[in-house]
Amino acid sequence: MATRPTLVRALPTDYQTLSEIECRVFYDEAFSAVAWGPQRDSLRAITARANQFAAPSKNPHERRFLTKAVLGDEIVGFAEWKFVTEREADERVRLEELAKEKENVGGEVKVEEKKTEEQIFKEKEEAWGVGANFKFCEDVFLKGDEIMLASCEGKDFCSEFAFSLFFPL
Repeated sequence: MATRPTLVRALPTDYQTLSEIECRVFYDEAFSAVAWGPQRDSLRAITARANQFAAPSKNPHERRFLTKAVLGDEIVGFAEWKFVTEREADERVRLEELAKEKENVGGEVKVEEKKTEEQIFKEKEEAWGVGANFKFCEDVFLKGDEIMLASCEGKDFCSEFAFSLFFPL
Protein backbone atom coordinates (compact mmCIF):
# COMPACT_ATOMS: atom_id res chain seq x y z
CA MET A 1 0.00 0.00 0.00
CA ALA A 2 1.43 3.38 -1.07
CA THR A 3 1.96 6.02 1.57
CA ARG A 4 0.07 9.23 0.91
CA PRO A 5 1.28 12.68 1.92
CA THR A 6 -0.38 14.40 4.86
CA LEU A 7 -1.66 17.94 4.38
CA VAL A 8 -0.94 20.42 7.16
CA ARG A 9 -0.68 24.17 7.53
CA ALA A 10 2.65 25.55 6.33
CA LEU A 11 4.72 27.49 8.84
CA PRO A 12 6.88 30.55 8.13
CA THR A 13 9.94 28.33 8.62
CA ASP A 14 8.73 26.29 5.60
CA TYR A 15 8.50 29.18 3.13
CA GLN A 16 12.03 28.86 1.73
CA THR A 17 11.48 25.14 1.08
CA LEU A 18 8.08 25.83 -0.51
CA SER A 19 9.68 28.39 -2.79
CA GLU A 20 12.38 25.88 -3.80
CA ILE A 21 9.73 23.24 -4.55
CA GLU A 22 7.72 25.69 -6.65
CA CYS A 23 10.83 26.57 -8.61
CA ARG A 24 11.71 22.90 -9.26
CA VAL A 25 8.18 21.96 -10.28
CA PHE A 26 7.67 24.79 -12.76
CA TYR A 27 11.24 25.49 -13.87
CA ASP A 28 11.05 23.64 -17.21
CA GLU A 29 7.67 25.01 -18.27
CA ALA A 30 7.69 27.59 -21.07
CA PHE A 31 5.32 29.84 -19.11
CA SER A 32 7.77 29.90 -16.19
CA ALA A 33 10.68 30.76 -18.47
CA VAL A 34 8.80 33.70 -20.01
CA ALA A 35 7.24 34.99 -16.78
CA TRP A 36 10.09 34.55 -14.31
CA GLY A 37 13.16 34.59 -16.58
CA PRO A 38 16.53 32.86 -16.46
CA GLN A 39 17.25 33.89 -12.85
CA ARG A 40 14.16 32.13 -11.50
CA ASP A 41 16.24 29.45 -9.75
CA SER A 42 18.73 31.85 -8.17
CA LEU A 43 18.93 31.99 -4.38
CA ARG A 44 17.91 35.65 -4.57
CA ALA A 45 14.75 34.83 -6.57
CA ILE A 46 13.82 31.87 -4.36
CA THR A 47 14.33 33.92 -1.19
CA ALA A 48 12.27 36.78 -2.65
CA ARG A 49 9.43 34.33 -3.36
CA ALA A 50 9.66 32.97 0.20
CA ASN A 51 9.36 36.55 1.45
CA GLN A 52 6.23 36.96 -0.69
CA PHE A 53 4.72 33.95 1.07
CA ALA A 54 5.43 35.64 4.41
CA ALA A 55 4.03 39.04 3.43
CA PRO A 56 0.45 39.86 4.37
CA SER A 57 -1.99 40.57 1.56
CA LYS A 58 -2.07 44.19 0.43
CA ASN A 59 -5.84 44.00 0.01
CA PRO A 60 -7.92 44.21 3.20
CA HIS A 61 -10.46 41.69 1.88
CA GLU A 62 -7.97 39.02 0.82
CA ARG A 63 -6.24 36.42 2.91
CA ARG A 64 -3.91 33.66 1.90
CA PHE A 65 -3.48 30.24 3.37
CA LEU A 66 -0.57 27.90 2.70
CA THR A 67 -0.70 24.15 3.23
CA LYS A 68 2.14 21.73 2.79
CA ALA A 69 2.12 18.07 1.78
CA VAL A 70 4.40 16.07 4.05
CA LEU A 71 5.65 12.55 3.42
CA GLY A 72 7.46 11.38 6.53
CA ASP A 73 9.71 14.29 7.52
CA GLU A 74 9.95 15.71 4.02
CA ILE A 75 7.84 18.45 2.42
CA VAL A 76 6.82 17.11 -1.00
CA GLY A 77 4.35 19.75 -2.10
CA PHE A 78 2.17 22.67 -1.15
CA ALA A 79 -0.85 24.70 -2.12
CA GLU A 80 -1.42 28.42 -1.73
CA TRP A 81 -5.05 29.50 -1.47
CA LYS A 82 -6.41 33.01 -1.79
CA PHE A 83 -9.75 33.82 -0.15
CA VAL A 84 -11.54 36.94 -1.35
CA THR A 85 -14.28 37.88 1.08
CA GLU A 86 -16.14 40.94 2.30
CA ARG A 87 -15.59 42.73 -1.00
CA GLU A 88 -17.68 45.61 0.21
CA ALA A 89 -14.51 46.51 2.15
CA ASP A 90 -13.21 48.03 -1.09
CA GLU A 91 -16.10 50.46 -1.10
CA ARG A 92 -15.59 51.29 2.60
CA VAL A 93 -11.90 52.00 2.02
CA ARG A 94 -12.70 54.19 -1.00
CA LEU A 95 -15.26 56.18 1.01
CA GLU A 96 -12.81 56.61 3.92
CA GLU A 97 -10.18 57.93 1.52
CA LEU A 98 -12.69 60.39 0.04
CA ALA A 99 -13.58 61.58 3.55
CA LYS A 100 -9.89 62.14 4.37
CA GLU A 101 -9.46 64.11 1.15
CA LYS A 102 -12.42 66.33 2.08
CA GLU A 103 -10.89 66.95 5.52
CA ASN A 104 -7.71 68.17 3.85
CA VAL A 105 -9.54 70.71 1.68
CA GLY A 106 -8.32 74.13 2.78
CA GLY A 107 -5.52 72.46 4.63
CA GLU A 108 -2.12 71.50 3.45
CA VAL A 109 -2.13 69.71 0.09
CA LYS A 110 0.12 66.69 0.05
CA VAL A 111 2.01 66.37 -3.20
CA GLU A 112 3.26 62.89 -3.94
CA GLU A 113 6.80 62.70 -5.19
CA LYS A 114 7.22 61.27 -8.66
CA LYS A 115 8.96 57.92 -8.49
CA THR A 116 12.18 57.39 -10.36
CA GLU A 117 12.52 54.60 -12.90
CA GLU A 118 14.82 52.85 -10.44
CA GLN A 119 12.18 53.01 -7.67
CA ILE A 120 9.50 51.68 -10.02
CA PHE A 121 11.83 48.87 -11.14
CA LYS A 122 12.60 47.89 -7.53
CA GLU A 123 8.89 47.84 -6.62
CA LYS A 124 8.07 45.64 -9.62
CA GLU A 125 11.01 43.36 -8.90
CA GLU A 126 9.76 42.98 -5.32
CA ALA A 127 6.24 42.24 -6.57
CA TRP A 128 7.10 39.83 -9.42
CA GLY A 129 10.57 38.51 -8.66
CA VAL A 130 14.17 38.85 -9.73
CA GLY A 131 14.44 38.76 -13.51
CA ALA A 132 10.67 38.54 -14.06
CA ASN A 133 9.00 39.87 -17.18
CA PHE A 134 6.97 42.53 -15.39
CA LYS A 135 4.67 43.43 -18.29
CA PHE A 136 3.87 39.78 -18.99
CA CYS A 137 3.14 39.06 -15.31
CA GLU A 138 0.91 42.14 -14.99
CA ASP A 139 -0.99 41.20 -18.15
CA VAL A 140 -1.50 37.60 -17.05
CA PHE A 141 -2.04 37.81 -13.30
CA LEU A 142 -3.56 41.26 -12.73
CA LYS A 143 -5.92 40.97 -15.68
CA GLY A 144 -6.74 37.42 -14.58
CA ASP A 145 -7.67 38.73 -11.13
CA GLU A 146 -9.85 41.41 -12.71
CA ILE A 147 -11.68 38.78 -14.77
CA MET A 148 -12.16 36.56 -11.70
CA LEU A 149 -13.54 39.46 -9.64
CA ALA A 150 -15.93 40.48 -12.41
CA SER A 151 -17.14 36.94 -13.03
CA CYS A 152 -18.01 36.46 -9.34
CA GLU A 153 -20.34 39.49 -9.50
CA GLY A 154 -19.49 40.75 -6.03
CA LYS A 155 -19.70 37.35 -4.33
CA ASP A 156 -16.98 35.89 -2.13
CA PHE A 157 -14.72 33.26 -3.64
CA CYS A 158 -11.66 31.14 -3.05
CA SER A 159 -9.18 30.45 -5.77
CA GLU A 160 -6.34 27.97 -5.90
CA PHE A 161 -3.48 30.29 -6.55
CA ALA A 162 -0.72 27.71 -6.80
CA PHE A 163 -0.26 24.03 -6.30
CA SER A 164 3.14 22.41 -6.49
CA LEU A 165 3.90 18.78 -5.90
CA PHE A 166 7.39 17.31 -6.01
CA PHE A 167 8.19 13.70 -5.24
CA PRO A 168 11.94 13.26 -4.98
CA LEU A 169 13.42 10.10 -6.46
